[in-house]
Amino acid sequence: MAANWAWCPGDESIAAGLRDFLPPRMFDAHAHLYRVADLVAATGVAGDGPREAGVEVWQRCLDRQVGAGRCTGGLFFPDPKVPLDRVEPANRFVVEQIRGRPLSRGLIVVHPGSDASEVERRLAEPQIVGFKVYHTFSPLRPTFEAPIESFLPEWAWPWADRRGLVIMLHLVRRKALGDAENVRYIRDRCERKRPVNPVLLSRLGFARGRSDVCDGARCRGPGGRAEPTSPGFPLVRE
Repeated sequence: MAANWAWCPGDESIAAGLRDFLPPRMFDAHAHLYRVADLVAATGVAGDGPREAGVEVWQRCLDRQVGAGRCTGGLFFPDPKVPLDRVEPANRFVVEQIRGRPLSRGLIVVHPGSDASEVERRLAEPQIVGFKVYHTFSPLRPTFEAPIESFLPEWAWPWADRRGLVIMLHLVRRKALGDAENVRYIRDRCERKRPVNPVLLSRLGFARGRSDVCDGARCRGPGGRAEPTSPGFPLVRE
């Protein structure tokens, strides 16, 4: 395999230095499982690796990095860069992969055109605990500037509320977590009901720097007064 999947002496040196620091048991909170055949394009890491990257591949790689048996489970979901007609097969692959792994959980990819009956069927799986949404399912272009409401279906919020699910959100727009419209949208949806379920902001809300994080942690009140983040803004940042 190409360099993306090669294990070199430098990798081993870094991993060895981390092993004494890491706890004896760990949970991987962000892990993609995928089949190359389901992806829009097999480039980069996916193109260089195995045709199927399931839990056995994940376990083998994590054992090598952090020590055998230390990572006991994960939150798994498909690589969201799949065409619309491959979303259901990609979701099914994740469901099948995590069955029999009681310490692991999964998310399913949903988009504005998702079939409600398919979503319902996947949520019947006891290890599926939420939704993964992604900007590439927005009809707007460029999708990296798309507002959240164009790719996170509105029905996902009441479904998550009723069932105690989480929503994994990869923020876009230039300032991501520091974008006022992004913050407004999330606060508006989270403050409609209490208790609310967590919004998992992938990769620290995709913040580009400290200023984005600081902007996202507050909003401007009347007269420009900085107000702390509301208790109704329950963000879990990976």
